[in-house]
Amino acid sequence: MYLSIKVKVMFKRFTLKALGVICVALLMGTVSPVKASALWESFGCENVNAKITKSVVADGSSFDIVIYGGTPSAAAAALTGARQGKKVLVLSESNLFGGAISNGLGATDIGSIEANVGLSRTFLNQVREYYHTNEYRTEPKVAECIFDGWLKSKYITTGSNTVLDSASVSNNQIKSISFHKVHSSVQVRVSGKVFIDASYAGDLMFVSHTRNHLGMADFYSYKEAITKTRKMDVQFALNDEHKKAEAKILFSKLPQVTLARSLTDYKKLIKSGTPSFTYRLCITRDARNKIPFAKTARYQRYAPAWRIWMRDYPGFKSEKLPNVNANGTIFTQLWHISKLPSDKYDLNASYFTNLPMPKSYFEDLSARVSIDALYTDYFKSFLWFAQNDPSVPFAEKEALSGFGYCADEFRSTHGWPEEPYLREGRRLIGKSTMTTKDIFIDRLKGDAVAVGSYPLDSKSTVFVYADGAYARDRGVMFKVPLYEIPFSAMLPRRGPGNLIVSVNISSSPQAFSSIRMEPQFMQLGEAAGFAASLAVDRDNKITQALALPVKQDLAKANGFTNIKNICQRMPKWDRMRWGFNSSCEIKKFMLPRHL
Repeated sequence: MYLSIKVKVMFKRFTLKALGVICVALLMGTVSPVKASALWESFGCENVNAKITKSVVADGSSFDIVIYGGTPSAAAAALTGARQGKKVLVLSESNLFGGAISNGLGATDIGSIEANVGLSRTFLNQVREYYHTNEYRTEPKVAECIFDGWLKSKYITTGSNTVLDSASVSNNQIKSISFHKVHSSVQVRVSGKVFIDASYAGDLMFVSHTRNHLGMADFYSYKEAITKTRKMDVQFALNDEHKKAEAKILFSKLPQVTLARSLTDYKKLIKSGTPSFTYRLCITRDARNKIPFAKTARYQRYAPAWRIWMRDYPGFKSEKLPNVNANGTIFTQLWHISKLPSDKYDLNASYFTNLPMPKSYFEDLSARVSIDALYTDYFKSFLWFAQNDPSVPFAEKEALSGFGYCADEFRSTHGWPEEPYLREGRRLIGKSTMTTKDIFIDRLKGDAVAVGSYPLDSKSTVFVYADGAYARDRGVMFKVPLYEIPFSAMLPRRGPGNLIVSVNISSSPQAFSSIRMEPQFMQLGEAAGFAASLAVDRDNKITQALALPVKQDLAKANGFTNIKNICQRMPKWDRMRWGFNSSCEIKKFMLPRHL
């Protein structure tokens, strides 16, 4: 069980630098000191990476299973399909495979360790094997190596840096898709018997016109009591008219900010929210492997507004020292900084750098390169600002002191992730839709193929400046019990009969904030791989009738069976925490009092 360790200041002269020494001492032993460089060659990572990235997709080629997305879910689906002897194509939006984990999410959230089953547990075990440790944190390039290893099969073809252009649909079946490579106009068309949307954005749903929800437009559509906890949270409010006018001009220059007349109609503002994203960065203080943070050409456009926030945000009025968890995560107002192997850290954003992704990212796939460039520029400048600007509170500045990008990660982009960490995309409108009721109350599903265990964790989706007030919609964080995820939530209610979704399954925005974790995505990918393989052997249709054989295949592969079986593997003292009694009978899970 992880215990929170709160470090308090006893004397004013006790500096954050001294705290850093204590933090390092606290973290010793939690992450293996083994250097990845000593293991890289023995795992053959360079050769595996080269094979995957050099793979070529021929125009006009055909496959049994076509998977769009370079995510861990896609890798799990591809590996499962290949093990069934199916000819599989996997297309990644970026230059690598492994999605968020290969893009900087080294300290991935895993919820209950016992709930990691099937290929999700396989991945975690491979991380432990690589580092010879009992921990599950990994460097991005090591995660990429592991996922590339999953794709190293004679049955699997890979394509990277792809942008979907269209899908050919007839008789309620996707026949083919067309795509081009980033920075190329040459179009490639491939056909398939069955298709899997394993992308973070839901791009295959989009081009095949499969019905979906995007953002917060449907937030109040599911009669969830928890929605009443989401309000507009005012970060600061100005009273001086001159300061108000100045702030309006300066905050309008920040790409995430919407100008509004007032915050009164907060529900309307919340419903306008778009999916949250950030960049998960791999950083280091090792001078031999460090690329220093540097401001960009747009720095002066953004910095004046940032200085106002530093001046007026109440959270900075007292220079609080970080809280340090036993698992190594250091919390500040701005960052979550997690220790990784090889003198590296996973830098996760907090309040000011979890931003809403603009709708154009989902509606114009060819615009993503320019959108990514805009926000990359923004984040890079903010990192330099937080590390150097005199307006930044001492504690925040010291937390980033000496850090830079890792030179041995993301070499083609100079230490910067290949793509943003997108927490949600287009959510399928499926044959069933998961809500928070399915997480807290109706936890057992007859067609369950995966298990969820991570808390409801939704981030801000809209930032507003209105009449001197800078506000965001308040995210939520609630613990959850173990709950089952149904096969029917992966299938379109109406649309292509040979499509299954393994990432953005049918769910309310609030329920998806728990589902959206990589271990669940890997389990769903494995289920999708079995379903697709079964469909190829039959009539190329993925229907609810496949739920039972998929469950049987998962059981044979040591994958998900049901949450009661998972409970049996838990120590008795830990079962109540996950919604069971000591005999693993389902126990009513206590909701927060105000719900």
